[in-house]
Amino acid sequence: MKLGRVFFFLLIVVLPVATFSQNKLFTSQVIAADSSAVPAVITIQSSDSTVIKKMITDSLGHLTIQHLKDGKFILHVSALGFEDYYMPFSAIAGSYLLPRFVVLQQSSNALAAVVVAAKKPAVVVKNDTLEFNASAIRLGEDASTEDIFQKLPGIEVSKSGAIKASGETITQIYVDGKPYFGADIKAVTQNFPADMIDKIQVINKKPEGTPDDGSYEKIINITLKKNKKRGVFGNTALAAGTPGTYDARSATNYLHYDTKLSVIANTSNTNNGNTDANAPGNLATTAVKASYAAASTKMDVSIWTAYNSSNNKTSQQLFRENFLVDSSGYYAENNNGQYKNRNIGAGLYVEYRPDSFSVVKVNQSAGFSADNSSSNAVFTTAGTDKTTIINEGSSSLNGNNKSKWLNGSINYNRRLAANGRSFNFELVNRLNTGNGRLFSLYHNIYPDTLAGVLQNRLNNQENTGKNVVATASYNEPVTANGTLSFSYGINYNNNDLPKTIYAYNAATGAYDLLLADISNHFDNTSKSGTAAVTYNYHTKKAGFFAGLRWKQAAINSNTFNKDSSYSAAFSGLLPNAGVYITAKKIQQNLDYNMYIRAPDAIQLQPIIDNTNPLYTRLGNPDLQYSVVQTLKYKLNWYSSKKETGLNALASISFLSNNISTNLVYDETTGKQVITPINTGGAYNWNAWCTFYKPFHIGNDKLKWNVNVSGSGAAAGNLLNGMENTGTFKTMRVLTGLIYDGKEWLDVRTNVSFTKQSSRYSLQQDMDVSTGYITVNPVITVRPTAKTEINIDYDYRSLKGSNENLNNNVNLLNANIRQYVDDKKAIAISLKAFDLLNENNNTTRIFGDSYMLDTTTNTLSRYFMLSVSFRLQHFN
Repeated sequence: MKLGRVFFFLLIVVLPVATFSQNKLFTSQVIAADSSAVPAVITIQSSDSTVIKKMITDSLGHLTIQHLKDGKFILHVSALGFEDYYMPFSAIAGSYLLPRFVVLQQSSNALAAVVVAAKKPAVVVKNDTLEFNASAIRLGEDASTEDIFQKLPGIEVSKSGAIKASGETITQIYVDGKPYFGADIKAVTQNFPADMIDKIQVINKKPEGTPDDGSYEKIINITLKKNKKRGVFGNTALAAGTPGTYDARSATNYLHYDTKLSVIANTSNTNNGNTDANAPGNLATTAVKASYAAASTKMDVSIWTAYNSSNNKTSQQLFRENFLVDSSGYYAENNNGQYKNRNIGAGLYVEYRPDSFSVVKVNQSAGFSADNSSSNAVFTTAGTDKTTIINEGSSSLNGNNKSKWLNGSINYNRRLAANGRSFNFELVNRLNTGNGRLFSLYHNIYPDTLAGVLQNRLNNQENTGKNVVATASYNEPVTANGTLSFSYGINYNNNDLPKTIYAYNAATGAYDLLLADISNHFDNTSKSGTAAVTYNYHTKKAGFFAGLRWKQAAINSNTFNKDSSYSAAFSGLLPNAGVYITAKKIQQNLDYNMYIRAPDAIQLQPIIDNTNPLYTRLGNPDLQYSVVQTLKYKLNWYSSKKETGLNALASISFLSNNISTNLVYDETTGKQVITPINTGGAYNWNAWCTFYKPFHIGNDKLKWNVNVSGSGAAAGNLLNGMENTGTFKTMRVLTGLIYDGKEWLDVRTNVSFTKQSSRYSLQQDMDVSTGYITVNPVITVRPTAKTEINIDYDYRSLKGSNENLNNNVNLLNANIRQYVDDKKAIAISLKAFDLLNENNNTTRIFGDSYMLDTTTNTLSRYFMLSVSFRLQHFN
């Protein structure tokens, strides 16, 4: 009932906006009978054939008519190679009664001519953009946009639906150049059918209006086919299986040219709602999402809202090796937990163009989140001989948190002249509040305390955060291809963090004993100002930028109940520069940037956080800002003739005053005390390269790609007072094959080899490494026109220096789909997940002075029967 009210409210809000955008002025596009755009000459005549207006469309055939007095007119459209188009129309109260598309017919002379059509290339390399032709990918009848991404070279789609391009994470997705569903990428990729997509663009989106400093956000824009922009499409699926599994989902979408409306709902307990089936825990999710977008000549509007709830039950085994000066300590834990979350959010994007020189963009989102968590654990810590127990115990944690937020930006850009002079102002806001309660019960037993030490507490934590960033910039052309940019920005951030801790009072049965020595109330404020000047030089084939920024920054942290104040500051010059070279087949970028990282304000306070008795955190009032220097290289190359390409990315960063840790480990009790410190000599790097080309087998093609990637880091820390440097490295080789040359057969397979290793200067002879092997063939066979069989095999092998990690998994899934009708709108499916019942989730991570292996329960074998309905109707 509540959902119906929400949808009714959306209709009330949405429909007037759509009506207003369509009736106040007239925008149209001139197209040919095959829906291709046609540039044309537009003449508006009065009823007695007097010429009122004459104009030319843009290269895509778009035209706009406004400011006509009420009356009757004749629209005349003419284009080379087409018959002239005449249509009488009326203007009534500022509205124009005309079709959204003007369709021209080829002239008889043009029809008699011989037309030679060039083949559209599969990949196009542009500056800051890599464009893929979606029609070059062969897919099944009910394939989604996500299925296209899985076959694109240089694109990686995880089991959870997250997307990486050239090794970098995609953060947003646009539809026809405008935001849709906010940052929810899967709402688009898993909802829009593949046969609607014309092209896919991977874009390095630079900050609005600010001087070029080499920074960008990786986004994706999908362009819909012209003949798929007016209609209704969607799907509904209902499934149930063993043991007690269920999955139900529905999506309905309405398109009318620049107006889009989508409503999505799903509920599942097969880890499909928000993550992949191999993810840790047994996850049940429910989600309801809606998005609306409309566009007119002066304004674009996009609205979205979403409700999500999740319930994840986990069972874990942890094994941590703590590296000491000349030996190791060992920690083992078994825990069971449950995490519940529900959140609701909404967002608004408005792009307003009051005139041809100005653009105002408003992008805001707000939301509320509430979660509850509980866990119970038993643990032991062993000495360097792995057998002597130096502590053991149990813990019980129960907590809840609530938070609200309002985040977004307002941007104003004004072109001051036709030659490129412009002014830009942007205001960014991040406002959030939260409060949480944590009941923690620890029972620790040490060799000299047979009864053990009991710690029973209640932690109350509140947080109010305010962050405002304002930036103004001005661009002045100084040559035909050169621009000088000036900017100034301020950044204000404040966090109010009251925290009270109470001990349990057995006499009263309540948490009413205030622990004043570890309770605190911090008010942290950071401010910075940045003045920058940048010179940009751009041509079609090459360009560069060089900039210099003067930055002043300061952090102040005040403690109300302890009457103390601590601060850190930075002032200095930060240079940046970049160069690009673009040719017909290749595009290269080389960027250098220098910036600072601030310490956490709370790290400056001499606090004592011993919520976990075995793990105490302290603050450090002497912490300084870190300075980071980064060099990044990018390359995109593609030969349309050979259908062969190469994408590469490499970067390296050097950090001075890196914020690291000083760890004191008590070998007699297993207790650890961590203090943040500044160290030198830190660096990190990553490299990513993929090469792809087809092999021709008769009339068929076998698409092959190979990817080589690596990353590494080094950082210093203190371990029991001695300097230690940890060096970490990961290398991976992945190769893949795609065969879709036959209508009845589709094969996609990936094989990867990964090695992860770490070295510590205090124990140089210690070998800490991990090897990963994955083999993932996916085969789809269509023995008849209405039958589809899919087999997905995922082999994972993990081998490490610790016997707890060695693990082999054979995950075999199968799905049989039978279409009921000739249009393939109704289907019945039988799915088998983890037929061999071997699925598990095992991970390894490295820290400054430890290695942690974790095994978590995950979804196991089930069988599921489903029925699905697919709707597609386009005009």
